[in-house]
Amino acid sequence: MHRTALLAALVISICLAAPAAPSDALSLPHPPKARQLTASGFVIGRVAKGNLVRFGVLVTAPGGWFDVRSVKIVLLLHGHALEEIAFFPKEERLRVGDRPAVSINSATPVTSGFF
Repeated sequence: MHRTALLAALVISICLAAPAAPSDALSLPHPPKARQLTASGFVIGRVAKGNLVRFGVLVTAPGGWFDVRSVKIVLLLHGHALEEIAFFPKEERLRVGDRPAVSINSATPVTSGFF
């Protein structure tokens, strides 16, 4: 009986100590207020057929997103464009390649020549 109570107390203490947010959540600090339009980004993953590639882009503008008309990402390999991705924040739309733009709020799958 003592062992069961000890085990229950251990499980409860672990549950209370565990973070409430999902384990894959990421919280980034707010960037400083921009004096001019700036953009930076990174790619996570290996570009190969069937692999998952994540693009991270941070765009800051003095007036916020209201000043940003579009953000374009071009995937280059040895100076040749493999694919273009465009995001339109005001319309909340995403365009991949030469396909029509789709709403970022829909579950519509987007494919293109490279992707």
